[in-house]
Amino acid sequence: MIKLLNILSEEIGGVDTLPRGCTKYPNGSTSKKLCNTLNKSLYRKITYPLIRKVFDMKKQKWNEVMSPEEQERTLSTLSRLKDLDPTRKWQWPSETGEITYGTIDEFINNRIPELGFLYREVDGNLEWDPVNKLDTNYSDLAVLITDIVEQSKTFTVEDLLDDLSEGNTNILQDVVDTVGNYPEILYDRFISDSDLYTTQSLYYSLQGEEVEDFVLESMLDCGWELIHQGGSGDIIDVFLGIDLIMEKDGELKTIQCKKVWKIENLPSTRMNPDSGAYRITGNVYVSKQRNIDLVGYGTLEGQTIIGGRQKEVVIRDKQYVYTDKMVLPKPEGSRYFYIDNPICTNIGGTLSEQVSPKKDNLIKSIQSIVDQSLKRMEKETEKMGLGEMEYINEIDSIERVEVKDFHTEYKDKPVRKLYVDIYVQDSEYAWDNYSHTRYTIGNEIVKLIPGTKIFFTIKDTRTFGPGIDW
Repeated sequence: MIKLLNILSEEIGGVDTLPRGCTKYPNGSTSKKLCNTLNKSLYRKITYPLIRKVFDMKKQKWNEVMSPEEQERTLSTLSRLKDLDPTRKWQWPSETGEITYGTIDEFINNRIPELGFLYREVDGNLEWDPVNKLDTNYSDLAVLITDIVEQSKTFTVEDLLDDLSEGNTNILQDVVDTVGNYPEILYDRFISDSDLYTTQSLYYSLQGEEVEDFVLESMLDCGWELIHQGGSGDIIDVFLGIDLIMEKDGELKTIQCKKVWKIENLPSTRMNPDSGAYRITGNVYVSKQRNIDLVGYGTLEGQTIIGGRQKEVVIRDKQYVYTDKMVLPKPEGSRYFYIDNPICTNIGGTLSEQVSPKKDNLIKSIQSIVDQSLKRMEKETEKMGLGEMEYINEIDSIERVEVKDFHTEYKDKPVRKLYVDIYVQDSEYAWDNYSHTRYTIGNEIVKLIPGTKIFFTIKDTRTFGPGIDW
């Protein structure tokens, strides 16, 4: 899972609060109006070349950064896909963004050597940087362009907003062309502090990964075995659009996961009056359909359903009819669609405390943000005086804070439980104290993951002193 350090930056990011997307600007301000206007896919053809120019300057080759173990794992998984059909044509974006079709061998030999990403250093290791999604997330990109114009001495927010409002893009093109002459400055001044421009994409990534885990669990409950699960920077996920690869009875299937709003089991529908069907409500787009065998739909409440290709439904002579064309179900002209015969579903079922393959990384990520929070609190004490000695003593007495476990239980709705130990070396505070530390850490995490119940345990690390039994 994406480092929670990056995910939580949308809410806490350093000392200042980092709201998602255009909400960073004051309500009613011209900057917010401009940001909301830019938050549309139609401007991508203008802004995309600017981001690509910066990325091309800073990206590092995947096969030079990734460990030999990670490369071997990826190539082994691709080999499994090749075994399905060596002549099968898959689809992926080329270096210029155009769709390319080819075999797995062609993907390995021609595309992988070109792959490059932006990486950031975390705990001495290079990790895939979420800013790589900037060129596809219109909300974060709208914030970047708005910030650039705000700080420009050549362009004004008002002029750009007026031009766009009149259906013109001349000033926007001028902004992109001018800034594009200084990609190094653009990177250093804006993109290098990438948490500022990843807040929206990370927010949706977290939701998407939670749904992915729900879908995975449902498939496991239906007897499928996990072969591969994508993650941040996983090239099978990023370039082939495959979130999960699973196997059952020797049959391998590729799966893409999508968040939806509601899944209902209807006893009767227009096309199936006797047997009924499942109605899925959500605005879903399934990308790279050539590569996908199944689609797993899930809600944030834990409902899941997995469906494959089924007969297309069209309107003929004002009547809904089936055709012989097999398609992956998705909304057509509305925000709901139907699945007749799902591969599996857990509607009405319960979710166990399934341990996600990403759980270890998630705990490490939560730990990193807890560590940063503690450092910020320690820094705050440097500016405090005698009137705040209680708070100073509280922070000084903390030796470390450790994240022990994080899991989700399902009752009426998902309940996320986080267990944290606070190691102290001072008897001044009772076990039910350390309220400021508990509040600060808890508040930062709950902002991003609502409904999380955090259980703190205070542990005395002293070997002798008042109150120690020895």
